Amino acid sequence: MFQWPRLASGAVSLRFEAHPGLDSAIDEVAAAGAPARAFLSRSWFEAALPAGSRARSLVMRRSDGQPVIALPIAPATWGINAVPGSYWPYRSFPVAADLTADEFTAFLATPTIRRALGQVWRIGPIYADDPVLQLLEQTARPAGWRLLKRRLATSFQVDFAALAAEAPWPRKTTLKRNRQLENQMARLGALEWQSLSGAELDGRLLETLAALEAKSWHGESRDAKFLSPTHRRTWDRLVADPGQAERLRAQLLTIEGQPAVMLFQLEAGPMVHGIATSYDPRFATHSPGKCLHMRALVAAQARGVERFDWGSGDSGYKRQLGAQPRVAILDCLLLRGPLALGAPLLERLWRRHESDDATVAEPDGVAVDSVD
Repeated sequence: MFQWPRLASGAVSLRFEAHPGLDSAIDEVAAAGAPARAFLSRSWFEAALPAGSRARSLVMRRSDGQPVIALPIAPATWGINAVPGSYWPYRSFPVAADLTADEFTAFLATPTIRRALGQVWRIGPIYADDPVLQLLEQTARPAGWRLLKRRLATSFQVDFAALAAEAPWPRKTTLKRNRQLENQMARLGALEWQSLSGAELDGRLLETLAALEAKSWHGESRDAKFLSPTHRRTWDRLVADPGQAERLRAQLLTIEGQPAVMLFQLEAGPMVHGIATSYDPRFATHSPGKCLHMRALVAAQARGVERFDWGSGDSGYKRQLGAQPRVAILDCLLLRGPLALGAPLLERLWRRHESDDATVAEPDGVAVDSVD
């Protein structure tokens, strides 16, 4: 443990710690912070780590012993320390809501933390409006680090207040059209709309979601969330944590007992993040995806959610559901020492695959059936 005597203001003493494994301070800082970031608990990081991973926790405490930064890191590609995370692109970490730039600078500059991070570490993909990234942008250079950023994509979000400011939302005509579609689907058999969370998320349900992925284009994709053994292990671990399970929700439509379409989401305070969606192509012409997604949006709005985040990529349906490109998704490296001297060259290499478009192409039908 290293103790930083005082900040320049002379107001607060800080203590710095490096612990093996994922320290309980991660849970403390996450629980005390903003509701939108409460999911960044130990289980969020632990679920993403492979067996035998040499994770460490870098912690900063104020003089009263309260942790205000809890940074988990683990060796990743090429052995570079990186912030783990259960789902792309939420690779942030817990910080106190009232953390100051001076305190964050002290954290990045102290020898204990610098040694633990090494000469290069990665955080990302991460949203451009994430408070941790905003602090890094202010403090990296004063603390002796060079921050390299590359743009990967843009997140599409439904901003309910913005939609309501333009016109009543959802429009009556939209709801009427959805009812017509549902009535048409009902001719195929009994419809059952399920919204499951908490203890209702179990292995049997995840198997159902995996079966839907297998029938969709995800059956050929390594990105399948429940069909891929590696990704499935992550979600098995997360639903086993009661706190995380309460933040996760699976919405499912069955037609005559047969799963037709699903949506899996993370509910983070005023924000809902769409994680995965798949459908059975047999039902595509009846637009079950459009109906389920509209129901999910209406239910989120009724619960007081401010934004529904559909993530990157736009196959058309996101804009039709009211989403607009909102926040850039970035990938970041931090360098110090000799590596920082070569930052211009490294930055050119790092940004070779940077995206200039607001959208990232997805395979046709990636998320829902036709929404026309």
